[in-house]
Amino acid sequence: MAFSIFTSMTGAVILGGHIHNGFFMNWYGTQHGEGIEYFILVLGLALVLIIGGSGKFSIDNCISKKLK
Repeated sequence: MAFSIFTSMTGAVILGGHIHNGFFMNWYGTQHGEGIEYFILVLGLALVLIIGGSGKFSIDNCISKKLK
């Protein structure tokens, strides 16, 4: 799931035209569109989940312990 979010957000940055609007989001309505600030945040969080996994307190870990 994290990999699909990563690829989806990468496509939104590149194909969605956000990369041409700069880095920052359009907080005050002065830019033409949104920048890539939010997308970098989501890409970083997805990459952490891809590398580190969901962790010991995740729902899928609890379910797999119950099924054993």
